[in-house]
Amino acid sequence: MISEVEAYKAKGNLAFQAGKFEQAVAEYTKGIEFLKSNKRPTSIMNTMYNFISLQENIEKSIPPPSVKNQLLAVLYSNRSAANLSKKSLIEASLDAQQAINLNPSEVKYIYRLAEVKFQQNLYHESLKLFIQCSELMPKDHISYSNIIEKITLINFTLKDMDSGLKILQISPGKDICFKTLLAPIQSAIFDYAIQMKNFIYFISHRASKQALIVDACWDIDGILKFATENDVEIVGAILTHYHVDHAGGIPPPPFDKYGIRVDGLAKLLKKLPHIKVFINEHEIPQVIAGNPDISQKQIVPTTDGFEVSLPLEIKPKNHRHSFSPMIRQNTATRRNTLNSPLNFQQRIPIKFIHTPGHSRGSQCILVNNNRLFTGDTMFIGSCGRVVLPGHAYGGKFTTIQWERESGILSIEAFGVQLIIRGPNSYKI
Repeated sequence: MISEVEAYKAKGNLAFQAGKFEQAVAEYTKGIEFLKSNKRPTSIMNTMYNFISLQENIEKSIPPPSVKNQLLAVLYSNRSAANLSKKSLIEASLDAQQAINLNPSEVKYIYRLAEVKFQQNLYHESLKLFIQCSELMPKDHISYSNIIEKITLINFTLKDMDSGLKILQISPGKDICFKTLLAPIQSAIFDYAIQMKNFIYFISHRASKQALIVDACWDIDGILKFATENDVEIVGAILTHYHVDHAGGIPPPPFDKYGIRVDGLAKLLKKLPHIKVFINEHEIPQVIAGNPDISQKQIVPTTDGFEVSLPLEIKPKNHRHSFSPMIRQNTATRRNTLNSPLNFQQRIPIKFIHTPGHSRGSQCILVNNNRLFTGDTMFIGSCGRVVLPGHAYGGKFTTIQWERESGILSIEAFGVQLIIRGPNSYKI
């Protein structure tokens, strides 16, 4: 009996690894039903589980883990992972809970349920489960640091919720850039996008559902679909720098001679002609060169210290100038402030910080005084390259060194301590 169930599990694992999540669910279900009935499933229909009976099983007392129960728990956990991957969150939650009931001491199953609760936006429940994992798992375990990161992320997310902020991350290959045989060139571009691992972000105001999109690139149709699915309205765009993997447009030589165009700002502004894009004033010529279809009228030049807040003042889409913020010059601090007359209790402040180095007009975006979007200015443990053509602004200085010496990156600016390690390695 065990060998047959192991065979179902192995088939399910192979299907899961191949991204065939429906097939994986079916194979895991066959194993579960076989173990529960000691009979071989006769059809696919017989493999479908009844959620009412499953809920009843969850509520029943489960005996201490036996070999059979341990294997059942593994199958439920694996099926939970497959259901999570295909966005069947209710089923994933039920399966993870069943695995815990069968084997309460297995941290992996608690972690699985915590992941599901996080995807369901049940952050308090997820946090409680991740904390439970951290207490049960040895600190030298390979997954311990990941659990601590999850706890930190959820705490930040809860703070964002309290302040009215919602941040959405888009990952090529996971949320957008799905390949098709009918568009081989586009699929090749999507392959490159997945390799580059560029993230796209929505900075959203929860009450109004207005959102600014940061570095819209690669798959504009997919991004717009993502916005609809997540119930946000794109009211503007932000560009951290002009490079094609962030702005789209004409790729650099030698690829420019093939007539290839990468989805990006030009297509976004064509699809949403009522919005504008915030670009550092030093970066605009390069953006236009790579995206000649973009009109200057759709660009809001930014300088160091330029500020805007969500929600924006948005006029009807059929208005000639649908984005018409009132600009106030603060002569004391020499900073521009965009103000909106909309009467919302919570506002999301957004500050643009000029951080040249990776490109002349690279800019970081400080949101709510505690979230920093850095583009390619810096990463975890490193910073954007500054020595190749198109990346050499700043001469011998790295981005981080130049910014620190200019007083741009400081505790006062970000509320964080930057730690420099070695003459050429800069980490935060």
